[in-house]
Parts: sequence; structure tokens; C-alpha cells
Amino acid sequence: QTLRDVYNSEVDSSFVFDELPPTQGYTLNENGAPPYYAKISPGKGRSLFASRDIKEGELVDGIEGGTKSDMIFTTVEALQRYLLALPEPMACDVLEWSYTQKLVKGGPAVLLVASDISSLMNDAWGDDVANVGPKDKTSSTLLYANRDIGKNEEILMSYGVFPPGLW
Repeated sequence: QTLRDVYNSEVDSSFVFDELPPTQGYTLNENGAPPYYAKISPGKGRSLFASRDIKEGELVDGIEGGTKSDMIFTTVEALQRYLLALPEPMACDVLEWSYTQKLVKGGPAVLLVASDISSLMNDAWGDDVANVGPKDKTSSTLLYANRDIGKNEEILMSYGVFPPGLW
């Protein structure tokens, strides 16, 4: 919760995060839990693994219309205020979890930091290895299984599949 509290106090006091705890994901299975859990992946660090069998075409992460768990930084000054207000180890983690994206095609790039567990999804380093991705490559907020994923298998996406003009 610290990441979100500091964002509200240092960057945008009017921003309202989703009610979903940062340790949960957005697509829930029949038990009410997301279809993944976090653990260490050898050679990669923290990652997500399937908590159950996931069928090809099934929504793995995301919600229609996007999430309210991404912290948005439109200026360097806002990011600096945020990082300096965090405990030092947390500030280093935030920089590792950050990415740039254009929220609208042709718009300015902003820095985003996901504040939920889905930020642990690693890059597959190639589309042929990725097992989740956008269904039609027009949305970066909905990730579907592009093949069957077995229970306890690492969930990987290709960071390069997002829509042209948004990265």
C-alpha cells in the first residue's frame, strides 16, 4: 500500500486506485483468486505462474476499459518527488517496474508503474515463447492465453506486441 499512498501524497491526491489489493490480479478464477501466483523464476527473479490450468483464449489478466492500478507520471519532477518519498529499496524496485507508453495514439509518452501483482509478468524474449498477449493487438490492458497453459507453468508475455504508436 505504501507505493499507492506515496503516489497520492506526492503526485496526485485525487487519483483513486481500484479496491483490488496489490497482491491480487484482475481476472478471477472459480475460487475467487487470480489464475496466477508470484514466485521466483530461475535467472529472471520474481515472476507469475499459473495457479491452475488456463485454456487457450481465456482472459489471464486485465479488465475491460483498463485498470486503476497504474501510477502515471507525466513529468520528471513528479517522478522525482515520488521516488524521494519512498524507502530507498522500494524506489529501486519502482524503477525496475516502470515503463513508458503513450496512453493515446500520437500523444505524449508517459512513465507508468503498475502497482499490482501483474507487474511481475516477465518478457518471453520472443513471440514464439510468449503464452499470453493481447487478442487483437489493439489493447495493451487485456492479456489472453495464446495456447493452453499448464498449472505451475510460468506466464510470459512479449513486451513487443503492444499496438503500434503506443510504445
